[in-house]
Order: sequence, then structure tokens, then C-alpha cells
Amino acid sequence: KKNTVQISLPEGYYKGGKVVESFCRRLWNNQVWNKLIKKELITRNNIFFAEGLTLEDELFSLQIALNANALYVLKKPTYNYYIRQGSIIRTAGRNLGRWLTFSSINRLMSDYIVNHGFNRNPFVARYFLENVIVNLSQIHRLKKLEYPIFRDITSLYYYNLITLYKQGYLSIKELIAYYYLNLAGKLGYSYFKLINFLFSVSKRIKK
Repeated sequence: KKNTVQISLPEGYYKGGKVVESFCRRLWNNQVWNKLIKKELITRNNIFFAEGLTLEDELFSLQIALNANALYVLKKPTYNYYIRQGSIIRTAGRNLGRWLTFSSINRLMSDYIVNHGFNRNPFVARYFLENVIVNLSQIHRLKKLEYPIFRDITSLYYYNLITLYKQGYLSIKELIAYYYLNLAGKLGYSYFKLINFLFSVSKRIKK
């Protein structure tokens, strides 16, 4: 079965802040195999794949988006990608190792964002928030989210959620759901468990 993957951006030229904004809104994907990237952009900004880790596209593409001055979107199939049985994509959801690797990638992303001065950009803060939420929720779904893992992942988030809410990048519902990121230590962990318990009860009632 063949599927054509299309990105949400219309074909055309984008420059300046529109590049990182569109990436952070996930209007173009982070896989590198369907892109042509200038060598100068990579070498000038010392952008390299993280050695020894899978999911390295996540970090690489973020670095490209943060440093690129322009991009052109071509709405045509450019790459044939075959997904085999047993691949990382097909087994990701039930693989704890995959999500622990994702937390390692997220740590590298957080360090890069902060160390290169992108930590004040609310688009980037919203993007990275979604990464942290996915990381936590997937490990929680596997019933493996013990406090040390929770602490390590939540410590990566550098932005204040109330500020993000006031800037219009977070709804009040999201602020309440994710507020554990603003709470210290085991208080945040208890809040996370409470929110997930209430969510599971709500789902059962709706059924």
C-alpha cells in the first residue's frame, strides 16, 4: 500500500521568522530524507547528527529550522520511503527504549535551545513543550513512569507555563493539564498522577 505524505505548508518561499514558526507549528516534518539543505548552513552552525542515538532527525531538524534564513516548499513527491515490519516507526509505541532515547534527544534539544539563545522564543517553547508532554505520556502509557524518569524529563523544560499562557500560546485547559511542569519535585509528580487519574475517570464516564 502506497501513501503520499504531504506537508501542510503551501508551495512557495518562506523566510525569516516564518521558517522557525512553521517548523514549531509542525507544518513541515522533521525527517531529513526529503530535504535539500545547503552545506554552508550545516557547517557554519556546526550542525551534526547525535552519534549513537536514534531519532536524531528531531534534533538535527530543529537546529536547521532555528538557523535557516529561508526555505522553499515543493509540493511534489521527492522520496520513496519503505516502512518494513519491525522498524522503529512500527514498534515505537510499545518500546520503552525508544522513549528513553527520545528523552536523551530532548535533553540535547533543551541544551541547544538555551545555550544558543532561543529560549525566549514562545514558538520554540510551545514546540518543545509538546515534545516533553509526548515523552511523559508515552512512558506513562507503558506504566514505566517512575519518579526519577519523570524528574529527569520535566527538568528539561525551561519556560514558565503561565508566561506561555499569557502570551497566547497555551489555553487555560492546557495550562491546568500541564501545570506540573511549574511545580517542584514530587509535588509535580503527584499533580501529574492526579491529572492523569481524572482524565482516565472522565474517559470511562464518557463511555
